[in-house]
Amino acid sequence: MFRRFNLPVLMLLTLLMVPHWSAAQTNVSGNITTTTWIADNSPYKVTDTISVLAGQILTIEAGVDVLFDADAQLHVAG
Repeated sequence: MFRRFNLPVLMLLTLLMVPHWSAAQTNVSGNITTTTWIADNSPYKVTDTISVLAGQILTIEAGVDVLFDADAQLHVAG
């Protein structure tokens, strides 16, 4: 015998079975030394101006989300 499920209940059950990704974010600000931003730590939230100084390298891997607060800036020197 089959029971009937309505669509919202079925969708909720499906969402409960899907693995959840971390809602954590990586907050960044200030001077950036040579580093790589990786997808496992995404999203990166720029909370204040960040600067990549001369001689330093910031690599951002594919798939990384970078979010900026409204007044945050990115300065690159070099």
